[in-house]
Amino acid sequence: MVRRPSSRARPTRPRRHHPSKQRLQRAGAPLLPGKIVAELNFGFWRFLLARRYTAALWPALRPAFHYLPGSDRRLLEAPVARLHVLRNRVAHHEPLLAEPLLDRYIELLDVVGYVHPQLRTWLDSHNRVRAELDARP
Repeated sequence: MVRRPSSRARPTRPRRHHPSKQRLQRAGAPLLPGKIVAELNFGFWRFLLARRYTAALWPALRPAFHYLPGSDRRLLEAPVARLHVLRNRVAHHEPLLAEPLLDRYIELLDVVGYVHPQLRTWLDSHNRVRAELDARP
């Protein structure tokens, strides 16, 4: 077995451009803030909730989740982390038979509801997730 040096041992090079900027540049799109934000992937947003950013970012992010019960970022981080794992499993065409999909869907609704309860209600009434889950064999 070949051991690779830990990532701590390797010097890190600063990125010149974030991948979202690079995608826009390749497409010839203008580097407008809204377009850059729209290009950010789920992993980027998921890791903004990581413990290492509690002091630096959570105070600025917390107001976006006005209906979060409490102020602990872990109330949001845990379900978002599980949704991120599910998203990756779907993207990699992994089997989902043992995955508690209804639980993940309810967590998704909860996260959206932390932004605004009406958004949660709207999302739940404008998709087929529950019907599809109910129709499973």
